[in-house]
Amino acid sequence: MRRESEGRRKAAAKMNALVDRALARPAPDRIKAVLAAASPTEALIERVRRRAAAKARQGGLRPLAARERLVRALYAAALRPGWHAAWTDASVVERQAAGIGGIVTDGAGRVRLRLRRSAGTLPPFNAEIAAAAALTAAAPRAGITRLRLHTDCRALSELWSRRRSDPRLAPLRAAAHRLERLELRVVPRLHNQTANRLARDGAIGARATGQSPARRVGEID
Repeated sequence: MRRESEGRRKAAAKMNALVDRALARPAPDRIKAVLAAASPTEALIERVRRRAAAKARQGGLRPLAARERLVRALYAAALRPGWHAAWTDASVVERQAAGIGGIVTDGAGRVRLRLRRSAGTLPPFNAEIAAAAALTAAAPRAGITRLRLHTDCRALSELWSRRRSDPRLAPLRAAAHRLERLELRVVPRLHNQTANRLARDGAIGARATGQSPARRVGEID
Protein backbone atom coordinates (compact mmCIF):
# COMPACT_ATOMS: atom_id res chain seq x y z
CA MET A 1 0.00 0.00 0.00
CA ARG A 2 2.82 2.43 0.87
CA ARG A 3 4.56 1.70 -2.44
CA GLU A 4 1.34 2.27 -4.36
CA SER A 5 0.81 5.59 -2.56
CA GLU A 6 4.38 6.64 -3.30
CA GLY A 7 3.92 5.66 -6.94
CA ARG A 8 0.81 7.80 -7.21
CA ARG A 9 2.61 10.76 -5.65
CA LYS A 10 5.48 10.42 -8.12
CA ALA A 11 3.09 10.14 -11.06
CA ALA A 12 1.19 13.23 -9.88
CA ALA A 13 4.43 15.19 -9.43
CA LYS A 14 5.55 14.22 -12.94
CA MET A 15 2.20 15.26 -14.41
CA ASN A 16 2.29 18.56 -12.52
CA ALA A 17 5.78 19.26 -13.85
CA LEU A 18 4.62 18.69 -17.45
CA VAL A 19 1.59 20.92 -16.94
CA ASP A 20 3.72 23.64 -15.35
CA ARG A 21 6.13 23.60 -18.32
CA ALA A 22 3.23 23.95 -20.73
CA LEU A 23 1.76 26.80 -18.69
CA ALA A 24 5.12 28.58 -18.62
CA ARG A 25 5.31 28.39 -22.41
CA PRO A 26 2.50 26.57 -24.23
CA ALA A 27 4.62 25.53 -27.21
CA PRO A 28 3.37 22.60 -29.34
CA ASP A 29 6.04 20.21 -28.07
CA ARG A 30 5.14 20.92 -24.43
CA ILE A 31 1.43 20.45 -25.11
CA LYS A 32 2.22 17.15 -26.84
CA ALA A 33 4.21 16.06 -23.79
CA VAL A 34 1.15 16.60 -21.58
CA LEU A 35 -1.04 14.65 -24.00
CA ALA A 36 1.49 11.83 -24.20
CA ALA A 37 1.43 11.45 -20.41
CA ALA A 38 -2.35 11.35 -19.95
CA SER A 39 -5.62 11.14 -21.86
CA PRO A 40 -7.39 14.50 -22.34
CA THR A 41 -10.05 13.93 -19.70
CA GLU A 42 -12.05 16.51 -17.77
CA ALA A 43 -9.99 15.62 -14.68
CA LEU A 44 -6.76 16.51 -16.48
CA ILE A 45 -8.26 19.75 -17.72
CA GLU A 46 -9.35 20.61 -14.18
CA ARG A 47 -5.79 19.95 -13.00
CA VAL A 48 -4.54 22.45 -15.62
CA ARG A 49 -7.08 25.04 -14.49
CA ARG A 50 -6.13 24.72 -10.83
CA ARG A 51 -2.38 24.80 -11.48
CA ALA A 52 -2.77 27.91 -13.64
CA ALA A 53 -4.92 29.67 -11.04
CA ALA A 54 -2.35 28.96 -8.33
CA LYS A 55 0.53 30.23 -10.47
CA ALA A 56 -1.42 33.34 -11.46
CA ARG A 57 -1.89 34.20 -7.79
CA GLN A 58 1.83 33.84 -7.26
CA GLY A 59 3.14 35.70 -10.26
CA GLY A 60 0.60 37.55 -12.37
CA LEU A 61 -1.88 36.82 -15.14
CA ARG A 62 0.35 35.26 -17.79
CA PRO A 63 -0.42 31.64 -16.77
CA LEU A 64 -4.14 32.31 -17.33
CA ALA A 65 -3.66 33.00 -21.04
CA ALA A 66 -1.52 29.88 -21.32
CA ARG A 67 -4.19 27.95 -19.44
CA GLU A 68 -6.83 28.84 -22.02
CA ARG A 69 -4.64 27.68 -24.87
CA LEU A 70 -3.76 24.44 -23.08
CA VAL A 71 -7.38 23.73 -22.09
CA ARG A 72 -8.50 24.21 -25.69
CA ALA A 73 -5.73 21.92 -26.94
CA LEU A 74 -6.73 19.18 -24.51
CA TYR A 75 -10.38 19.29 -25.54
CA ALA A 76 -9.43 19.42 -29.22
CA ALA A 77 -7.15 16.39 -28.82
CA ALA A 78 -10.23 14.27 -28.10
CA LEU A 79 -11.70 15.01 -31.54
CA ARG A 80 -12.08 12.45 -34.28
CA PRO A 81 -10.23 13.18 -37.56
CA GLY A 82 -11.89 15.87 -39.63
CA TRP A 83 -13.65 17.51 -36.70
CA HIS A 84 -13.24 20.96 -35.17
CA ALA A 85 -13.87 22.04 -31.58
CA ALA A 86 -15.81 25.14 -30.59
CA TRP A 87 -16.67 26.93 -27.36
CA THR A 88 -19.53 29.37 -27.10
CA ASP A 89 -21.09 31.60 -24.46
CA ALA A 90 -23.40 34.56 -23.96
CA SER A 91 -23.39 37.47 -21.53
CA VAL A 92 -26.35 39.68 -20.67
CA VAL A 93 -25.79 42.99 -18.90
CA GLU A 94 -28.17 45.71 -17.78
CA ARG A 95 -31.46 46.05 -19.68
CA GLN A 96 -30.85 42.69 -21.36
CA ALA A 97 -28.04 43.99 -23.61
CA ALA A 98 -26.58 40.71 -24.84
CA GLY A 99 -23.13 39.88 -26.09
CA ILE A 100 -22.13 36.60 -27.69
CA GLY A 101 -18.71 35.05 -28.07
CA GLY A 102 -16.98 31.92 -29.18
CA ILE A 103 -13.90 30.32 -30.64
CA VAL A 104 -13.24 27.42 -33.04
CA THR A 105 -10.05 25.36 -33.23
CA ASP A 106 -8.86 22.44 -35.30
CA GLY A 107 -7.72 19.15 -33.81
CA ALA A 108 -4.25 20.55 -33.11
CA GLY A 109 -5.69 23.44 -31.09
CA ARG A 110 -5.04 26.08 -33.79
CA VAL A 111 -7.67 28.83 -33.78
CA ARG A 112 -9.76 29.10 -36.93
CA LEU A 113 -12.55 31.47 -35.87
CA ARG A 114 -13.34 33.93 -33.12
CA LEU A 115 -16.69 35.56 -32.45
CA ARG A 116 -17.30 38.66 -30.34
CA ARG A 117 -20.29 40.89 -30.95
CA SER A 118 -23.52 42.35 -29.66
CA ALA A 119 -26.69 40.31 -30.00
CA GLY A 120 -29.09 43.15 -29.28
CA THR A 121 -31.66 42.79 -26.50
CA LEU A 122 -32.22 39.18 -25.48
CA PRO A 123 -32.96 37.21 -22.32
CA PRO A 124 -30.08 34.98 -21.19
CA PHE A 125 -31.25 31.64 -22.63
CA ASN A 126 -32.07 33.11 -26.03
CA ALA A 127 -28.65 34.75 -26.03
CA GLU A 128 -27.03 31.34 -25.44
CA ILE A 129 -28.88 30.00 -28.49
CA ALA A 130 -27.86 33.04 -30.53
CA ALA A 131 -24.20 32.51 -29.62
CA ALA A 132 -24.26 28.83 -30.60
CA ALA A 133 -26.12 29.61 -33.84
CA ALA A 134 -23.80 32.45 -34.88
CA LEU A 135 -20.63 30.42 -34.39
CA THR A 136 -22.14 27.37 -36.12
CA ALA A 137 -23.27 29.52 -39.06
CA ALA A 138 -19.78 30.97 -39.45
CA ALA A 139 -18.08 27.57 -39.52
CA PRO A 140 -18.85 26.54 -43.14
CA ARG A 141 -17.37 29.80 -44.43
CA ALA A 142 -14.05 28.67 -42.94
CA GLY A 143 -14.32 25.25 -44.58
CA ILE A 144 -15.50 23.55 -41.37
CA THR A 145 -18.07 20.79 -41.82
CA ARG A 146 -17.99 18.80 -38.56
CA LEU A 147 -18.20 20.70 -35.31
CA ARG A 148 -18.22 19.72 -31.64
CA LEU A 149 -19.69 22.71 -29.83
CA HIS A 150 -18.94 23.08 -26.12
CA THR A 151 -21.25 25.14 -23.94
CA ASP A 152 -21.61 25.61 -20.20
CA CYS A 153 -25.38 26.03 -20.64
CA ARG A 154 -26.77 22.62 -19.70
CA ALA A 155 -30.32 23.70 -20.54
CA LEU A 156 -29.29 24.40 -24.13
CA SER A 157 -27.59 21.03 -24.53
CA GLU A 158 -30.56 19.18 -23.05
CA LEU A 159 -33.08 21.05 -25.21
CA TRP A 160 -31.04 20.27 -28.33
CA SER A 161 -30.90 16.60 -27.36
CA ARG A 162 -34.52 16.10 -26.27
CA ARG A 163 -36.67 18.71 -28.03
CA ARG A 164 -34.81 19.78 -31.14
CA SER A 165 -38.05 20.95 -32.75
CA ASP A 166 -38.51 23.64 -30.08
CA PRO A 167 -39.16 26.95 -31.88
CA ARG A 168 -36.45 28.69 -29.87
CA LEU A 169 -33.84 26.48 -31.52
CA ALA A 170 -34.77 27.55 -35.06
CA PRO A 171 -31.58 29.66 -35.58
CA LEU A 172 -29.35 26.82 -34.41
CA ARG A 173 -31.21 24.23 -36.52
CA ALA A 174 -30.82 26.42 -39.60
CA ALA A 175 -27.09 26.83 -38.97
CA ALA A 176 -26.63 23.11 -38.28
CA HIS A 177 -28.16 22.21 -41.65
CA ARG A 178 -25.13 23.76 -43.35
CA LEU A 179 -22.81 21.29 -41.60
CA GLU A 180 -22.34 17.58 -42.06
CA ARG A 181 -22.41 17.03 -38.30
CA LEU A 182 -22.94 19.11 -35.17
CA GLU A 183 -22.50 17.86 -31.60
CA LEU A 184 -23.27 19.82 -28.44
CA ARG A 185 -21.28 19.01 -25.30
CA VAL A 186 -21.59 20.51 -21.81
CA VAL A 187 -18.39 21.66 -20.12
CA PRO A 188 -17.86 23.25 -16.68
CA ARG A 189 -18.21 27.01 -16.70
CA LEU A 190 -14.59 27.41 -15.61
CA HIS A 191 -13.46 25.47 -18.69
CA ASN A 192 -15.22 27.94 -20.96
CA GLN A 193 -13.40 31.13 -20.02
CA THR A 194 -12.27 32.18 -23.50
CA ALA A 195 -15.82 32.22 -24.87
CA ASN A 196 -17.10 33.86 -21.70
CA ARG A 197 -14.60 36.70 -21.96
CA LEU A 198 -15.43 37.28 -25.63
CA ALA A 199 -19.15 37.33 -24.84
CA ARG A 200 -18.67 39.84 -22.02
CA ASP A 201 -16.58 42.04 -24.30
CA GLY A 202 -19.37 41.89 -26.86
CA ALA A 203 -22.01 42.89 -24.32
CA ILE A 204 -20.06 45.70 -22.67
CA GLY A 205 -18.23 47.11 -25.69
CA ALA A 206 -20.91 46.90 -28.36
CA ARG A 207 -22.34 50.34 -27.66
CA ALA A 208 -18.95 51.98 -28.12
CA THR A 209 -17.44 49.91 -30.92
CA GLY A 210 -20.38 48.54 -32.89
CA GLN A 211 -20.88 44.93 -33.86
CA SER A 212 -17.95 42.75 -34.87
CA PRO A 213 -18.78 39.62 -36.91
CA ALA A 214 -17.07 36.26 -36.66
CA ARG A 215 -13.85 36.27 -38.62
CA ARG A 216 -11.17 33.88 -39.74
CA VAL A 217 -7.91 34.36 -37.90
CA GLY A 218 -4.36 33.14 -38.08
CA GLU A 219 -2.28 32.47 -35.03
CA ILE A 220 -3.37 34.15 -31.83
CA ASP A 221 -2.37 33.92 -28.18
